[in-house]
Amino acid sequence: FIGTWNVAQNIVYDSLDDFIPPSKYDIYAIGLQECRIKDRNKWQTELERHINLNYRGKVTKNTYDLIKHHALREINLFLFVRKNLTHAVTNIEAQHVACGVGNVVGNKGGVAVSINLYDT
Repeated sequence: FIGTWNVAQNIVYDSLDDFIPPSKYDIYAIGLQECRIKDRNKWQTELERHINLNYRGKVTKNTYDLIKHHALREINLFLFVRKNLTHAVTNIEAQHVACGVGNVVGNKGGVAVSINLYDT
C-alpha cells in the first residue's frame, strides 16, 4: 500500500479506515504532509495501531515493523513491513530534498525511502 495525506496540522483522527486498509498488504508506505513535528509520534503510534487491525477491527499482535521513518520538517514518510518479511529487507536508504527558500528551507520538498526485498 502506498498513500499520502496532507493532515493539515491536525492531530490523529478517530478512524483511518477510509484512507488505509489494515492488515491487507505486506508493505505500507505512508506519507504525511503538514504533520507538526510535535505530533509526529502520535501519528506514528496511530498508524502502527491501525495497520495492525484485523478484519473485525480488533488490534492484533504487532505484525508489522516500522523499518524506516524519514522526515523533512513537516513532511514524513513511514515504511512498515510485515514482520515475517523484515529478514528479507536490506539496503534501507532514505533521502530528502528541500525546495523551500533558496532550496534550503524544508517547508517544501520531498522525502524518499528505498529498500531491497529478497535482493530485488
